Amino acid sequence: MRTKPLALFLWLCATTSWAETFPCKLGVTVELDTSQPIQGQLLGVKISSETPLASVTGGWGGHNLHFWAEDETTFKGLLGIDLRRKPAPNLLSISAELTSGKRASCRIPFAVHKGDFVVERLDVDRKYVALSKEDLARANRESAQLRDLFATT
Repeated sequence: MRTKPLALFLWLCATTSWAETFPCKLGVTVELDTSQPIQGQLLGVKISSETPLASVTGGWGGHNLHFWAEDETTFKGLLGIDLRRKPAPNLLSISAELTSGKRASCRIPFAVHKGDFVVERLDVDRKYVALSKEDLARANRESAQLRDLFATT
């Protein structure tokens, strides 16, 4: 059943409490759902504005984040913290465009903390690890579709 993971995801997004708040410029606020993100965790990010938002972009550690609109003044996103990311201070870059055309950009400091988890090693044939040209093209197409989906929801 595919509806259970989707329902769980939507429930988590709706019931998140926000632990850290960072004021940005032009009445834009960035909130994180935990004050101590750990390796292997999803970090919820909420961008709110006193005035309507047109779009929100963000990134950290060389990766782009994708956001979806909750309503005209709120966007949310999820930041996946890799299990292999070393515990260290990080910066989350956020850029919000208001419907007026003005832009608010800010950098949010946060530290990744050491996770406590079991590591299992699995040896598999190289063909299951390295994508073929066809599979890589499919992955890129599907990533573009997800970006488009996040941009329109």
